[in-house]
Amino acid sequence: QKPTKEEIKKKKLQEKMIMTRLFLYNKSERPALIFGLMIAAANGVFFPLFSKFFSQILRVFNDPFAPDFEEKTNMDALAFLLLGVATFISNTLQLGVFGYIGENLTFRLRKDVYEKLLKMPMSFFDRPENSPGALTTKLSTDASKVNTLTSTTIGITIQSFVSLITGLILAFLASWQLTLIFFEIGRAHV
Repeated sequence: QKPTKEEIKKKKLQEKMIMTRLFLYNKSERPALIFGLMIAAANGVFFPLFSKFFSQILRVFNDPFAPDFEEKTNMDALAFLLLGVATFISNTLQLGVFGYIGENLTFRLRKDVYEKLLKMPMSFFDRPENSPGALTTKLSTDASKVNTLTSTTIGITIQSFVSLITGLILAFLASWQLTLIFFEIGRAHV
């Protein structure tokens, strides 16, 4: 059975509320989160820049007998090297910062849920769905899902979005007519 528009709207609102609650719960790591988002945005810029430098080096290799061939090749190689080092550093920082945030959040969630379970009445544990094994499994898997959401998904989403925007800016700067043609072709296929 296909969900109605109201059910879809309600589900989207619930997902938005979950993310809001998660960010509010993660208030103590907010500076690290902002730093991680800035690093993820920087990471998103690097991949389109690789394509820009790659096109430049192809242009240089197109005329190997030019008088400044060696100088341009060396400059482009240096640009590739610097961009590679910057990408390595920013990827390492992004994974480290979001891993730190995810692990701290997971620890806090597990601790708070465990404390809550200790305060539950004995009749709560008599139900079959609340057996110690089921609760332990739920405690482990739910916290791991939250860790995955905060440690990888948010950073990769920001990185991908910034890559898309940077790629579009570079495409429009290179040839706005060709970019618009590709937009129209892409729209026709969707």
